[in-house]
Amino acid sequence: MPGRAARTTGIFINYRREDSSGVAGRLCDRLSRTFSQDEMFIDVDAMKPGIDFAKQIDEQVSRCAVVLAVIGSKWLDAKDEKGCRRLEHPRDHVRIELATALKREIPVIPLLVDGTVLPSEDDLPEDLKALPHRHALELRHSRFAADSDAVIKALNGILRRRKRWPQILGGLALAALAVSAFLFGSVVGFRAIPGSFERAVARTTPQPTDIRPPSAAPTPELTSTPSPLPTAASNVAAPAPPDSRDRVALVIGNANYPDADEPLKTPVNDALLMSQGLTGAKFTVVSGENLSSDGMREKLNQFYASVKPGSIAILFFGGYAIQSNRRTYLIPVDLQIWREADVRDGIDLETVLNEIHSRGATLKIALIDGSRRNPYERRFRDRSAGLAPVIAPVGSIVMYSTALNQVQNDAGGNARNSLFVTELLKNVRTPHPNAQQALTQTRFAISADTHDEQVPWISDGTPQGFNLAPSR
Repeated sequence: MPGRAARTTGIFINYRREDSSGVAGRLCDRLSRTFSQDEMFIDVDAMKPGIDFAKQIDEQVSRCAVVLAVIGSKWLDAKDEKGCRRLEHPRDHVRIELATALKREIPVIPLLVDGTVLPSEDDLPEDLKALPHRHALELRHSRFAADSDAVIKALNGILRRRKRWPQILGGLALAALAVSAFLFGSVVGFRAIPGSFERAVARTTPQPTDIRPPSAAPTPELTSTPSPLPTAASNVAAPAPPDSRDRVALVIGNANYPDADEPLKTPVNDALLMSQGLTGAKFTVVSGENLSSDGMREKLNQFYASVKPGSIAILFFGGYAIQSNRRTYLIPVDLQIWREADVRDGIDLETVLNEIHSRGATLKIALIDGSRRNPYERRFRDRSAGLAPVIAPVGSIVMYSTALNQVQNDAGGNARNSLFVTELLKNVRTPHPNAQQALTQTRFAISADTHDEQVPWISDGTPQGFNLAPSR
């Protein structure tokens, strides 16, 4: 539940990690096509330390217009380490979030995963007994796109109703202002230029709200290819001048993992293509293939040394990456992993981003093609956990090749490059208003190509669109 400035509308996604974290992440990705990231709240990882847990949840839920309760087969009977049902704990975050929404009469939509039945009143604590009376929707793996569209339709109706009254009240206030101005003009002989008052009122009257995020102002894009100049008829703002900041990149492709049945097919080729593309865009590139733990740290130190205050810094990693303790680790080829603690001997992505930030880089971009089914997790987990959300410093963009907590198989057939890198390079070579839109188009293209089986995840912590085109 990221801490954000107070707002009156928003979508709060409530879920239990051990029950439906993958579904919640996939749903969040689907919703982000219609709603902005700022309109959605998900996860409790960003709770501020030192502040009462329940109070923070109450504040976050109270800012939202609707709560989505993702309920899977383990939701009702999930137990803690002592064997007690989690829902019975007064400080269970799932219970607190839902109880707060129900108490405040915030709309709650139960989302039932793959045939899960809505719990009965008798199975729920007192403060959740109203939940079974809420109209539920389904989320089925076999019909995820259609079911998600039904959720979006319901959200549109709720958010529009919430926004309608401020618009009506604003219109009434402006109407009263117009009447007052007319009466005042009649008394004192006010003579306005014909139509000027009407135009002034029109400029200040609230227009119908579109819940989709507005497009960013056009700026040149990641590559050195110039954006076409707009014509007078296109009504598009002229591109901003190219960015002249220092441009540095680290590109790593790890494929030869001894514990895997065979080398990964694409990471080395992907790293080569990325290095060529970034070099063509005037980046100083540090690169490496099949790096050991020592080799990755050596390349990282070279990369850190090249970062200067004001730099644009890009990290690309292709290979295996695993999450542990809600953090994502990039795996060197020689890492021995037999238990979960061994994962944390890898390269912590958040640590890398924080180090780049501490050296003054104003824009940090991490492109991670590591959400692969790997040979390690089955040694200590019953399923692959995918990658974790990143708490990155301001001015960071993080993009994973697939959704949070999801994994994919390595490229099949004779593919030389991953779909992630293929679409990424295709979109950054196509003129877009800004780099963020190039990454978003990459995400949409991969999702469409795989029929939503692979939906990349993007976290954008930049305050504005960035111009990454090199100076000429």
